[in-house]
Amino acid sequence: MAKTEILEPLVCDDRNKQKINTDNFSHLKQFLATVKPSDEFASMTEFLSAVGLDYDSYICAIRSSLNTATTFIQRAPNELRVNNYSVPILRAWRANHDI
Repeated sequence: MAKTEILEPLVCDDRNKQKINTDNFSHLKQFLATVKPSDEFASMTEFLSAVGLDYDSYICAIRSSLNTATTFIQRAPNELRVNNYSVPILRAWRANHDI
């Protein structure tokens, strides 16, 4: 994501647009499934170019898959496989688990 955002589920009355968004999400999922850790994208623009979507289509594709509002954290494309974590929470967890 270019910035941290809370995305709401997409409400679309136009069945044609809904199908396009759903197809774009399926394409996005298939693309991400084939990305190897060695395949790094320097920027969001490069990632969107590789997947064949513009930013608005990318957001609509993601929103078409949501059932509830969801927070998406800002990350660079090369941080694709980095999970969310909080340093203070991680330290508290480690203190309680004697690691």
